[in-house]
Amino acid sequence: MSGDGAADNDAGGRGRRLRSLFSLHGRIGPRRYLALGAALMALKFALDAAVVHALFVKPWQPWFYLLPLRWSDTYPVELPWQHLVFAAISLPFVWIGVALTVRRLRDARVATWHVIWFVLPLVNLILFGVLSLLPGKDEMDQTRASLGHDADEWLGHLGAERRRLAVIGWFTSIGVTLGLVSLATVLHLYGTGLFVAAPWLQGFVLGVFLCAPGPRSAWSVARAALTAELCVCGLLLALGIEGVACVIMAAPLVVPMGVLGALTARLLLRDRWDLPARLARQISALAILVGPALLLGENVMAPEPSTYAVTTRLVVHAPPEQVWQHVVAFPELPPPREFLFRAGIAWPQSAHIDGDGKGAVRHCTFNTGSFVEPIEVWDPPRLLKFGVIESPQPMIEWNPLWPRLDAAHLHGFFAARSGQFELVPLADGTTQLEGTTWYSHGLWPESYWRLWSDLLVHTIHRRVLEHVRALSEGRR
Repeated sequence: MSGDGAADNDAGGRGRRLRSLFSLHGRIGPRRYLALGAALMALKFALDAAVVHALFVKPWQPWFYLLPLRWSDTYPVELPWQHLVFAAISLPFVWIGVALTVRRLRDARVATWHVIWFVLPLVNLILFGVLSLLPGKDEMDQTRASLGHDADEWLGHLGAERRRLAVIGWFTSIGVTLGLVSLATVLHLYGTGLFVAAPWLQGFVLGVFLCAPGPRSAWSVARAALTAELCVCGLLLALGIEGVACVIMAAPLVVPMGVLGALTARLLLRDRWDLPARLARQISALAILVGPALLLGENVMAPEPSTYAVTTRLVVHAPPEQVWQHVVAFPELPPPREFLFRAGIAWPQSAHIDGDGKGAVRHCTFNTGSFVEPIEVWDPPRLLKFGVIESPQPMIEWNPLWPRLDAAHLHGFFAARSGQFELVPLADGTTQLEGTTWYSHGLWPESYWRLWSDLLVHTIHRRVLEHVRALSEGRR
């Protein structure tokens, strides 16, 4: 009987421990959270690998956890019962992960609403790492008790409390920014809210958490904001959301805005040192709500994109009649050497025309596709003007971590409206060749992104015009 009773007690203990995994009540320390989390990750990977092998006879790759929506390209889940199998495996782990994270947040004295980051790929791994390092309530209480009242006051203002709020601020600001980027990507909102407001809010939220416990120098706040912005850029590359070229183009705008946001928070709090942590979180939460509101509001009120003209000129040592034939159509260009093209910007390869005169259709082929250009003005050898009814994507995103990257903002946000070649005869028998493109883009602030788009269009013009000049002068 005693043996049966012991067995029942052991079984009951195991049952209680198992049920506690699903409980949202109570607290859990960092070491136990780390151990349970690592064990559950290993178990989940083993189950997924076994199911994927059984269904598709393919190996399961762990990096698919970073982008769960993309692994369906490799493992085509089509039948309803297959979806049910994966859901049945995933839901218990999601519930346990949420429950453990809520209890760990409570133990670390962090607002439990931060559990929402648990559902974001990659961000949940960062959350897991941060929570595994943050001290628990018991550890903080023991430390304060051992130091005494005076040391506790110093520790609260300049020690553990400052570090705790700094960690929370870092994670919250980066998580909010990634959330806004995800929202903008899904809704195709690439405007001021994304490129100006989101980085400013990231810096502001981080600045509030950094400056709430006590004074910090402007340099330390700016440095923290700069590092946080660079972390976001790295995460965008790691998640396959952006390529290197787009990150480089956005950085001169978003990085200073992040630093400005952090310095703004420091300025607002300079006469309010020792701001209670709860009030700091409330201020940050209010700022966080502004981001989605700006994105959605801007989408409703956004005007039609402006149309810009870019003209590039060079002199060809040949008469207009000789230049004209190479403007209308030209053979394949040699591989590009320009850095922008090697970084992923689409580059022209060749051009041919179907028909002759007004109404003919010219096709200018790029490495990403072809521009389809119906001729509107045919005035040889002076002017060739055409519309644009089809355009390929303006670039191929290059990302060293993702061999194939298809960013949403590459589709429909740069639109060539029309173009022309004008040949002006000069007194010395040469020709001034002018190429003009009228285009628009759906990125705001327009004035900033125009700097980049004008540069790219000029670079494309230069490649075509140099090729026409070489053909006209007999050098190719």
